Amino acid sequence: MRILKFSPPRRAWMALAMLGFLGCANADSDNAVFEPVDAGLDQTCSCEPGTKSVCACQNGGEGVATCNQDCMTFSECTQCGDAGKPDADAGKGGAGGSAGKGGSAGTAGTAGTAGTAGKGGAGGTAGAAGTAGTAGVAGSGGATGGSAGTAGTAGTGGAAGTAGTAGTAGTAGTAGTAGVAGAAGSDGGACSTAGDQCNGAPITLTGTGNTPRTGSASGTTQGRCSDYGATCGTGTSLAPDMVYSITPDVDGKMTLTTTATGFTPIVYLQGNCGDITMEYGCHTSLTPIVFDVSANTTYYVVIDGQSANDVGSYTLNVVVKPPMCGDGILQSGEECDDNNSASGDGCSDTCSIETGYSCKGQPSVCTVVPPGGACNIAKDVTGATFPTSLQGDFSDTPTVGGSCDTTPTNAVWFKYTAPTTGTFMIDATNATTTNAYSRLAVFQGSACNPLGTELACVTNSSKSASAGVSMVAGTTYLILFHTDGASYTMINPSINIHEVGQGPGEKCPTAIDLTSVTFPHTVTGNFVVDAPAGPSCSATATNAVWFTYTPTTTGAYDITALDDASGSPQARLAIFETNSCSPTGTEVACVTSTSDTVSAQPTLTAGTTYLLMFFTNAKSSAMTNPQLTIVPAPTSGLNCTLPKDLSTETMPYTQFGTYKDSTSVGGSCDTTPTNMVWFSYTPATSGQYIINATNATTTVAYSRLAVFETTACNPHGTELACVTNSAKTASTSVTMTAGTAYLILFHTDGASYTMVNPQIEVGPAPKGLVCADPINLDGVTFPIKSMGTFSDSSGIGGTCDNSPTNTVWYTFTPTTTQAYTISAVNATTTFAYSRLAIFETAACNPHGTQVVCITSSNKTPTTTQTLNAGTTYLIMFYTDGASYTMVDPVLNITP
Repeated sequence: MRILKFSPPRRAWMALAMLGFLGCANADSDNAVFEPVDAGLDQTCSCEPGTKSVCACQNGGEGVATCNQDCMTFSECTQCGDAGKPDADAGKGGAGGSAGKGGSAGTAGTAGTAGTAGKGGAGGTAGAAGTAGTAGVAGSGGATGGSAGTAGTAGTGGAAGTAGTAGTAGTAGTAGTAGVAGAAGSDGGACSTAGDQCNGAPITLTGTGNTPRTGSASGTTQGRCSDYGATCGTGTSLAPDMVYSITPDVDGKMTLTTTATGFTPIVYLQGNCGDITMEYGCHTSLTPIVFDVSANTTYYVVIDGQSANDVGSYTLNVVVKPPMCGDGILQSGEECDDNNSASGDGCSDTCSIETGYSCKGQPSVCTVVPPGGACNIAKDVTGATFPTSLQGDFSDTPTVGGSCDTTPTNAVWFKYTAPTTGTFMIDATNATTTNAYSRLAVFQGSACNPLGTELACVTNSSKSASAGVSMVAGTTYLILFHTDGASYTMINPSINIHEVGQGPGEKCPTAIDLTSVTFPHTVTGNFVVDAPAGPSCSATATNAVWFTYTPTTTGAYDITALDDASGSPQARLAIFETNSCSPTGTEVACVTSTSDTVSAQPTLTAGTTYLLMFFTNAKSSAMTNPQLTIVPAPTSGLNCTLPKDLSTETMPYTQFGTYKDSTSVGGSCDTTPTNMVWFSYTPATSGQYIINATNATTTVAYSRLAVFETTACNPHGTELACVTNSAKTASTSVTMTAGTAYLILFHTDGASYTMVNPQIEVGPAPKGLVCADPINLDGVTFPIKSMGTFSDSSGIGGTCDNSPTNTVWYTFTPTTTQAYTISAVNATTTFAYSRLAIFETAACNPHGTQVVCITSSNKTPTTTQTLNAGTTYLIMFYTDGASYTMVDPVLNITP
């Protein structure tokens, strides 16, 4: 190997090039530190280990040698082509280093330091060009001239570095063609163009006073680095980007508009530079970004692409508009902004909504609305004759609402100045013919933006709403009545306002006299006044309504009160002797309920006036259209020792009254009975009997029915049946013996339910009610209908349902062996799942061999089976649960 000797000037130039490329001996070059190895104290290093130098190849041309670890010697000269032979390959391109003769230095790549240009191969002698050698890293270089032959082909360019710029080709040497410059080296350095990385290049805004601040920037993402990403777009983290910073001197609305050539930019706005979590806006197109900005706060704009190759030139325009009425932009403190400064068009020159208009959008579009159609033209109903109505269709007018519904629609506004200080009831009704959910809010004062203090905000699932509020004489209040969705309508709304405490029943002194009314008696309206003090069963009495009653006879009375309010009010009823208000008379009864109905059975004295207070347990539980019923309590059926004897009554029999006994022992199916009514029955003949009982309460109730042999109370006689049901009816069948008295207990499973006007029916069971007494189908005309309700739940079912309920039993003996279609119909008016089973022989317990057992999700099961002549078959038709009923079943058998 031959080490090239350079003149002092050239050695100095090479040293500078080496230092520029690798740094000093202790500097970091490609993350490696090279130190001299075994160099003596007097030894002088000729080169830095790992650095490369140009060397002369044995067959002509130049190659590359690397400084060894001893810092004195170089490695063998490599990357040499055989330039001396006519058809030999051109010499390999030199590694990155100094530019060749005649070549200008390559421009540094953005991402890193550019490599040195590859060297051109030496010219061949009188032959064709040799194959290009492998290029070095980027830079500019020239080739050394060959001798007499055609120039060798230029060396291939080096591998591209990230965003590096290719070096300019050097000038050809004598007879040799210049080597083509290599592309940027893969280890190019960091991007350094101003604005390529945070905190970006600042955009200066011009403008003063109320004039818009404007600024712009132009550039290209070509040759930039990819540093940041956005929430929109799919490949922003791969695309080159540019960053700009903007610091407005005023509050306002900033608009960023971008134009581009060669690509569609991704533009995003950030609060912290490079922080994607502080992104204020992002667009994947040329759509402007509009954003509210604050004075002296810096914002960062990134111009990006959607992929690594998505680059191009762009212009970014920035406009910051200070808050100004008439610019078409809704700013804080503006009710509207219609993009002009004129008044009389709905939006005034101070950007306030003018009387008689409703304004929406940005820029605002203002339209004429009827009185009451907007907050600023609320209909004044002070001194009006109530109820009063507004005619018209109040369409969707979005505005600020109350806490119970912040997005009101189809709103109508009223204002009212209280004539006195006190509690006022506000009732609003929507005359729409379709369903609508209503909202009613009341605010103190007449201010619209913002509204005054909210005094009430109530919701209702119907077309009306009511609220009670305290008002001060001479103070004006805004009332907002609206629906909860634009799909509803507000037509001819009506409002009624009155001071409570003055009307009938609203306070104790104005109690409603029930002595001569027809029961049940309903008082229309909403009651919101609280009683001064609660009775013994409730420390607080809210939403109270007051009544008086003077009985004409002495005895026990059933007093039932019903609250018609929506939701789940918990009712309370207190009864006082005498109608004294402050203080009230002696407390006769105080009862509570977890439902909207409450009952009491006090003993009242003829000629004595009693005060009744019906109320709820909380202010949130409304009292609406209260209904009272007062009737003498029944003299029988109230407890076990006084059962109502049904032996000679016409069935079905109704026992009028409300039953509350909860002190007696129940049956095995419910040992803690409540709201009980007691009956006794002595049959004239022995046999199977069916018992059906119905509770006429208007609320839901779970029912229990128990039958005991003998009328003994504590303990009861032998239990013959105890059944439960999740409805207000219960049925069972039992075998009774002529002349024996039986005790029948009908009750609910909880005190929250009521037992009202119970009805009972006791009679011989219809044929087919029990397995031992089936309906014989031999010789009958099909289809055959059996009248009655069949409730038998005893016996064994088929394999498809072994716990039968509501069963009707048949037997059938065919005269010929063949296939028969057996179908059944349950005439119950409610839904029921059906079962149909057929057994060989009429045995009951156990049944004979099962022929078939089918289930059906409706009331009409059907099956086809081959039956043998002369064999008796047992057929059972039943439901799969006690909550269903079997009514007037029909059976049809056809060959």
